[in-house]
Amino acid sequence: MNIRSLGIRTDLLFHRALGEVTERDDYLSIRFPRNPDYHWGNYLIFAAPPTPGDEERWLEIFRRELAANRPLNHLLLAWDLGAADPAVMARFAARGLDPGRTLTLSATAVREPPRPNGEVAVRPLAADAEWEEAVRLHALEHGEYDAAGYLEFTGGRFADYRSLVRAGRGAWFGAYLGGRLAGSLGLFHGDGLARYQNVTTHPELRRRGICGTLVHAAARVALDAWGVKTLVMEADPDEEAQRIYESVGFAVVEETGSLYWWSRPGGPPSPW
Repeated sequence: MNIRSLGIRTDLLFHRALGEVTERDDYLSIRFPRNPDYHWGNYLIFAAPPTPGDEERWLEIFRRELAANRPLNHLLLAWDLGAADPAVMARFAARGLDPGRTLTLSATAVREPPRPNGEVAVRPLAADAEWEEAVRLHALEHGEYDAAGYLEFTGGRFADYRSLVRAGRGAWFGAYLGGRLAGSLGLFHGDGLARYQNVTTHPELRRRGICGTLVHAAARVALDAWGVKTLVMEADPDEEAQRIYESVGFAVVEETGSLYWWSRPGGPPSPW
C-alpha cells in the first residue's frame, strides 16, 4: 500500500522496528504483541477515509485483526490523507467513536527560538538513572489514565526507544536546568527522515523557552551529524505546541484523521 502521509510514513519507522506491520489490500494492520494496550501501536491504517457502510466493515476488520484473541479495550482506526464525509463520521460517532485530527509539521532547516533558554544544557540521555527520570517526567502526562498504570506503560515504551538508541537509530535528549531534567524528547531517523517523539516539558517549568530550545538543539544534531534531510513531528491542533514548533522553523504540511474508542469509566460502551 502506497502511503502518502509524511506523518504515517514516519510512524512506520517505529512500527516496523518495534512491532509488526501486516499489509492487506486497502489497509495496514499494526500490532505490538508485547504491548497490546499501546493504542497507537495496535490499530489499523486505511488507504482512504471511510465511506458509507465502512462503520460496519472497519469495526469487523479491527475485531478480526486485533481483538480476536483478547478482550477489546480500545479501537483505533486511522487513514492516509483525505477528509472524511461528515455524514460518515456521524455514523461512527453513533457507535461511540470519537474523531481525531493530527497535524504533521516538517522542516528542512531550523532557526533558534525567539526566546531561547540559555540556562538549560541539552544532551542525550546515557545512564540508567537519566532514562528513569525521563520516564517519570513523561508519565506526569497521564491525563485520564491511571497514574500507576501509565507509569508502567511509559517504562515499557521507553525501553523500546532505548533499544533504538542502542541500534544507532537516534537519541533521547534531555534539557537540564540546574541538574534537574526540565524537558525531554526522542528523535529517531531512517530513510533521510527524522521523527520526534514525546516532546515533554515539566509542568512547573513551562513558558520559559525550554521546549523550543530543546527542539532546536535536537534538530541541529539530526541535520548536522546524522545526515537527515527532513525533520518531522506531529501536533494536536488544539494544543499550544504547534506554535512553539513553528517558531523554530517547522510548518504544517498535512492533516490526518482517525476514529477512537477506549474502555474507561464513564465512557461510551463498546461499539459492538
